[in-house]
Amino acid sequence: MEVAVPQQKPKRKWRKRALWSFGILIILLLSVLIAVNVFLSRSLPETKGEISLPGLLKPVTVVRDSSGVPHINAANEHDLYLAQGYIQAQDRLFQMDLSRRQASGRLSEVIGEKTVKNDKYFRTLGLRRAAEASYAAYSSDGKEALDVFAEG
Repeated sequence: MEVAVPQQKPKRKWRKRALWSFGILIILLLSVLIAVNVFLSRSLPETKGEISLPGLLKPVTVVRDSSGVPHINAANEHDLYLAQGYIQAQDRLFQMDLSRRQASGRLSEVIGEKTVKNDKYFRTLGLRRAAEASYAAYSSDGKEALDVFAEG
C-alpha cells in the first residue's frame, strides 16, 4: 500500500524565498546606510569636548551658538589666532583643500579631466612658487605658526 505524501506547493516556496531575500536586502541596505552615516559623521568638525592643540600658551574656550558660529575666548592674541585658524580649518577643510589644489594647479587630481585647462592656467601663474619663495620673508611667528600646522 502506498501512502500519498502531500507535496508543498511550489508557489509557497517561492513566497518564502522572496520574503527571505527581501529581508536580507533590507538588512544590507540598513547596514550600508549606517556605514555611510558613520563615515560622513567622522568628517564633521569636533564641536563638543576638549581638544589638545599644540602651540597654545594658555587655555582657550570656544563656544558655538545655536547657529554653529564659534565664539573664541583667549588670554592672548597668539592663542586667539591659533584657535581661530584651527576652527576655520576644521569647519572648512574641504573648501581649503580645493582652494590649495586650485592655486597649485593640482585640482585635476581630485576633480578629473574637466579642470586640466584650469590647472594649466594656475601653474602658469605660479602662485605656489611665489608662496614658497615668500616663506623666507615671513616673521618668526608666522613661520612658527606654519610649522605647527605642517606637523599636525
